Amino acid sequence: MIPDFDGIADGCFDRVPRKIPYTSPLRNIHRQREGLQSAEPYRIETIPPFVAPPWWLGPTIHIEEEACARSTHDREATKKENVCIYTDGSSIVGHVGAAAVCLDTGQTSKTYIGTDAISTVYAAELQGINLALAISEAEADARNPR
Repeated sequence: MIPDFDGIADGCFDRVPRKIPYTSPLRNIHRQREGLQSAEPYRIETIPPFVAPPWWLGPTIHIEEEACARSTHDREATKKENVCIYTDGSSIVGHVGAAAVCLDTGQTSKTYIGTDAISTVYAAELQGINLALAISEAEADARNPR
């Protein structure tokens, strides 16, 4: 039950006496909503102000030069325990989509996300990662030791 807020200004000297007591906007909303919500109508969601604390520094990002990156990729791709899945999300001629390809297993996955009016390339990139995770899960379910 909402506490009675109608008497908040009782101690003010400049209050104009009324024949009909003033009803606060909060009380009006409460009266309009009575009976509409049955389960916990006054439960307030707590939203933290930050996804991570502001003093958290996050991961260190290191982007290798092209030649060094290529040699690292080639070295890691040849290891038997690794599976390389390539992803892409892109927009072309107003349409957005994503794809993931695993050359080791021959699996491919693609999806159409929609027009560029309702989606972005960033969403497509994330969907490409999601497709790669699905390929990885399918690989794990097939009991491949990788």
